[in-house]
Amino acid sequence: MQEWTKDLTKDGLPNEDLKLVADYYGVDLAVKFMEDLPGTLINVPKTGLNKCRNQYICQVYDGSKKSRVKLSNEFGVTEGYIKQLASRYRKNMNLN
Repeated sequence: MQEWTKDLTKDGLPNEDLKLVADYYGVDLAVKFMEDLPGTLINVPKTGLNKCRNQYICQVYDGSKKSRVKLSNEFGVTEGYIKQLASRYRKNMNLN
């Protein structure tokens, strides 16, 4: 960070998006975004982590009831969802 930005407050940020970043993660990160990513628009999808979560579930699910129950509790989804997800994953793996 540049010396003159060290005393910058949230109110000194140029727009509401950066003020939101500052609210959640601090002014330093908002300033870092402005320094490193000028002009970049960032869209954060509502379900952005679902793909990563689903991939993880498919990798660790061993087909057993115990595994299914553990994963459904861990991620707040149903056992049926885990079975469907694993089935689709296996079908996609066989096509490639």
